[in-house]
Amino acid sequence: MMYKHLAGFLFAALLPFSSGCSVFMAIDQPDKKNVDLFRVGTPRSVLLGEFGAPAVSETRSGRKYEIFRFVQGYSTGAKAGRALVHGAADVATFGLWEI
Repeated sequence: MMYKHLAGFLFAALLPFSSGCSVFMAIDQPDKKNVDLFRVGTPRSVLLGEFGAPAVSETRSGRKYEIFRFVQGYSTGAKAGRALVHGAADVATFGLWEI
């Protein structure tokens, strides 16, 4: 009987120290990129600022072509919503959501 209470006490004492990794991972997702910038007339510096360096850059028939690779992320609201849901699941399941 004493071990049962001790186990419950240890579980309750360690629960606040569980990292809540899913909450931090939801917040740390990449930001949503503005793909509307891919149009004629957008300065190259603006594209580089939003998407980074191009994955491929080549010249064909005297014209320069560049291919950008990126991960389309989430809006700030979507990231906050996901973090809120993960946090609520952590609390509702006493930390078992992280497993």
